[in-house]
Amino acid sequence: MEARRNKLTRAVQDVPELPAFDPAWITAEPRHRVPEAVFSEGGKTRLMPALLAAATVLFGIGAFILIQRSSQPPESVASRALVLTVTGTVQVERSGKNTQVFNGDVLTEKDRLTVGPDGRVDLALAGHSVRILAGSNVTISQLNRNKEGASRNVELGLDSGTILSSVSRLERSDKFVVRTPTAIAGVRGTRFAVGVKDNTTSVELVEGSVVVTPNGRQEQILESGNAVEVTATETRAASVTTATSDAFKDMELSEAMDPAVLAAADSIKAAHSEEDIVKMYQKIEIIRLRDGRVLRGVTIQTNGRILIHTAEGLHILQASEVEDVSFPTEP
Repeated sequence: MEARRNKLTRAVQDVPELPAFDPAWITAEPRHRVPEAVFSEGGKTRLMPALLAAATVLFGIGAFILIQRSSQPPESVASRALVLTVTGTVQVERSGKNTQVFNGDVLTEKDRLTVGPDGRVDLALAGHSVRILAGSNVTISQLNRNKEGASRNVELGLDSGTILSSVSRLERSDKFVVRTPTAIAGVRGTRFAVGVKDNTTSVELVEGSVVVTPNGRQEQILESGNAVEVTATETRAASVTTATSDAFKDMELSEAMDPAVLAAADSIKAAHSEEDIVKMYQKIEIIRLRDGRVLRGVTIQTNGRILIHTAEGLHILQASEVEDVSFPTEP
């Protein structure tokens, strides 16, 4: 160690003394100069213009790519609607085939629902609640979100019948629209009814605000408690009917209006067999209810409610209605 220290000391002593600082050095001529021909137009090299031209081209390419990306709409992915409750006869047409709709079924874009004269169906879609009344024909024209989930779009096409919609507060990029043969009703968070009968569209607003745009005519903004009737040639003022008010009161008492249920329903996939349930949850449960019923599925607790996901559909119960939950010896 001592030998290494002595060696370092000798090395420092052998360094020649640094010259004194000369203030004139700051303004002294540089030792090397780049020939002016490199930067002049008349020279053979013309390096600077070439560099500037290359930079301009690269900047242009980058700007073009940026503009192209910003001008393209965000990529969208399909969302789902979940059937919460079905009463009577409800069918869905998908890819040219008609099938019966059951609790817990999953619907998506382009599905067309036909509700019989004795039917009714409650849907949870994109966090909103929709009730389709008897005698209605409804197409889920649009049900998607962008890939980042920042915006969600819902468009329902109503050819006949009535739709009751309870729409959660929308962000600026969200959309919820009901389109009929004679008008479009768009909202930003409200409860409203849209009906179609004899080529006349009625829009009744229970709460919030709705923009009604008759085909080929100026839009009209409805406030709470107001209504309009739209035909192919005119728009006339109307009032919210007692039947619509009563229908919303009944809807408010249902599970379809519970925000926690809507959020849970938005994430549940369809299952048509116990094998599907086991694949989703890696288990199956036996749920005994206080009313004597026994269900096989999986329980999901949310906000004091029990959602029971079974092969027959989605059952929504109060926690107090469940007597016991156990596991079968062989799933």
